[in-house]
Amino acid sequence: RAGDRRALARIRLRRGQLREELADYAGAQEDHTAALEIARELGDDGLEAQALERLGWTAYYGRDSAAASDLATRATELAESAAAAPGALPSALVLVGRIRHWAGDIDGAAEAYKEALSREPDGATTASALSCLGALLEHGDRFTEARQTLDQASAQAARTGAFRPLLRTLFFAGLARGNLGDFGGALRALERKRRLLEEYEVHFYRARTDTLLSWMWREVGDGARARDLAEQAVIEARAVQAGSLQVEQELHGLLGVAECALLRGDEAGAADLVAEAAPLLSGWLPFRWRAELRYFDVRCHLFPTDAEQLLDLARQRRSRKYEALALGHLDRREEAAAVAASTGSDLLVADVAPPAQARAAFARLAAALPVELRESFATTGRLAGLLAARA
Repeated sequence: RAGDRRALARIRLRRGQLREELADYAGAQEDHTAALEIARELGDDGLEAQALERLGWTAYYGRDSAAASDLATRATELAESAAAAPGALPSALVLVGRIRHWAGDIDGAAEAYKEALSREPDGATTASALSCLGALLEHGDRFTEARQTLDQASAQAARTGAFRPLLRTLFFAGLARGNLGDFGGALRALERKRRLLEEYEVHFYRARTDTLLSWMWREVGDGARARDLAEQAVIEARAVQAGSLQVEQELHGLLGVAECALLRGDEAGAADLVAEAAPLLSGWLPFRWRAELRYFDVRCHLFPTDAEQLLDLARQRRSRKYEALALGHLDRREEAAAVAASTGSDLLVADVAPPAQARAAFARLAAALPVELRESFATTGRLAGLLAARA
């Protein structure tokens, strides 16, 4: 009977979602495909849209597993199909936005997220849409807007118990606050995420969290802790079978260790690590367009002639952060300062501006820090060493 078949489809969809949470993407795909076949057999547009969407999310999360890497290549097609279905839910639009964001289609992703939010979605979908929009704004170097949006996402995720959106929110909140130079706020967000990963025994996202924590501790002057975290991130990335996510996290981890080596003056060690990271960019990666920018920025500290290539890439990809950094590498400091200031980031201004402007930004960063971090920031932090070397 149609009612029994419809109930079976919903059961398969629910079981598929549970399998997603357990990283059994092949099993989830099997359940969602069965539900899709039943929906089409019954001519139920709403059920078909839900099944298409779940297949899309399975493909999206499938980047977490090497065994499911073929699902990731189908994610865009499935996401677009789900959103176009007559009974599509706002959450399908969030999926479309996330896949577009992967590929660097910033405008298309923003359009999808805003459309999802305009449809007055339920609380969990609102948390997901806001967290994805905040991540997009962060990657668009709109750090203040990102921080504000992610604050909203965090509150919504807490109200609804939306776990994955909360993890995403905390990561990008740490990234946005770090880029603004709010190191205390970044550390609070990232330590909270780390506690959640430990409490719920989530392994896939530990490496990226520790890579970002390493950056924050480099900035505030604890080089030993920064190095330990960066090395730990590489180990964590390699310890899980996580497909392209594992590769992405290993890449950023290696670059983090390289940056620690540069702070110690170990250019040979840093060069070896950058060379080790390079092949990881050769395959398919989510957010590869952004990872390449960071890779070339680190290379520029070793090979200054790469700065022109970084500048070209940054302008092609409309990244004001990396445009400012490239101009700084080229010693075009007045231009770099103007671009950096447009992002609202005192950290970026201190990094690339002419000496007087850089010192003023550095002083503002120090004044905004928690008292217990000010001395190390001003004496052993990355910027302190950079400004002293330029004096």
